[in-house]
Amino acid sequence: MTLTLTACFFCPKTSFSLQIPAEAFDKHLEHSLGRSHAAHFLIGIFTGNFDNTYLKKLLGDVGLQHVLAISGFHFSLIAAFLGIIIRRALPHKISLVVLMLLLLLYMLYVGTAPSLIRALISIEIIFLGQFLSRTSNSINRLGLALIIILLMDPQNALRLSFQLSFLATLGILLFYKPFEALISYTLVRSYPLKEALGLKYSHQVLYIIANFLKKSLALGLSVNIFLYPVLIAYFNQFPLLCLIYNLFFPFLVTFSMALLLLALLLDPLYMGVFLHKLNLLYTDIILKTVTGLPAGVKLNIYGHISTSTCILIICATFLMGISLQKRPSQFNL
Repeated sequence: MTLTLTACFFCPKTSFSLQIPAEAFDKHLEHSLGRSHAAHFLIGIFTGNFDNTYLKKLLGDVGLQHVLAISGFHFSLIAAFLGIIIRRALPHKISLVVLMLLLLLYMLYVGTAPSLIRALISIEIIFLGQFLSRTSNSINRLGLALIIILLMDPQNALRLSFQLSFLATLGILLFYKPFEALISYTLVRSYPLKEALGLKYSHQVLYIIANFLKKSLALGLSVNIFLYPVLIAYFNQFPLLCLIYNLFFPFLVTFSMALLLLALLLDPLYMGVFLHKLNLLYTDIILKTVTGLPAGVKLNIYGHISTSTCILIICATFLMGISLQKRPSQFNL
């Protein structure tokens, strides 16, 4: 199987392109998965080319369009999956170099969208820090990615995908831990591991489920805290169902991605056919759980704010998030 990659880098004054053929791999994906909605979804989240407008609209109606964009979520999953394999075969530092090169090649294959460059820079800096035995700050990594992308093309700042990608990531970095602490304080108490293991088995299961929902809720709130004013400003509406679906749908998609990666690795041995079929069935089920609701159930918040008001809200939210980072959480017990 021949892998072909196509990518272009643009700078304000100069431009050049790096072309590596990728048609064979695209055809292999289409041959292995077919042309169903589930197949289009899997191909889209892996290659970044999502051309199924019908499915895109259905996911957008419930606020899950961000799942379609290859981002840090996808890169982290792919990096973890490759790391499990490569680190067992190679020494630590060599495996880090190989992982960095493979992720760079993957980005060249799927394209150079701002969200992809942001994700790649963040993960590459993490691996470089591990190689040099140094640590880096997550907000500094995000800031560096922002500077590089704007230097490549300042007009990226005007693109909605760029704004949503960076604001969602910033929301997670600033507000995930405070939201998790607040939920732990008000709704779901966190137990030390020794105390949790001392609970009855049924209580342990309930505790695990409650903790999963707590982390999912904190993640959903932190992602949307910056996106809410932007979506209201652009579209004059915000889908409430995204607060529910973001509790579980991105987590379920990780299994789709993991099965797809494993099947692709087994394809050269002609052992991936069963996994592809299983993945298509599973992906079809999870898609129907979020796209099969009647139109009247898709609840939205409607409103309108100006661009200047939106910027002021984002700035005020950012300052609040920074202040939370500088002090210990008041909700930790």
